[in-house]
Amino acid sequence: MPPDAVVVSNHKVKMSEVLLDFADPIIRADMSCDELRSALLLAATAWNSTFGLDEGNAEARAIIDKVLADVSLDVREMFEGMYHFLRARKMAHFSDVQFIIMDVAVKDRQGEPYVKVLSQPLDPS
Repeated sequence: MPPDAVVVSNHKVKMSEVLLDFADPIIRADMSCDELRSALLLAATAWNSTFGLDEGNAEARAIIDKVLADVSLDVREMFEGMYHFLRARKMAHFSDVQFIIMDVAVKDRQGEPYVKVLSQPLDPS
């Protein structure tokens, strides 16, 4: 966790539920915990990119480009399409939720995925 991160308990927003709702179009019921975490990380990257934080966006974009460098063009285009779809979805349906997603964990809990999201308000003041 970054040294300036603020851990906030906000009963109005449970970011694990928000992220699952946001990412619903790219989630399948039969995903493993690792697959679900990958889908949620893609969703979190698209989510955070809508805040215009240039440094974080450039870093995320570099990671995406590195991952996509070794995949086929059709997979790259599918991934890019999902990323842009999720960005538009954030702006259209979740613009009022102003939390940055810092990390996502997915664990198996009695055969069901358990999602935990580390987030902080965009403006912690």
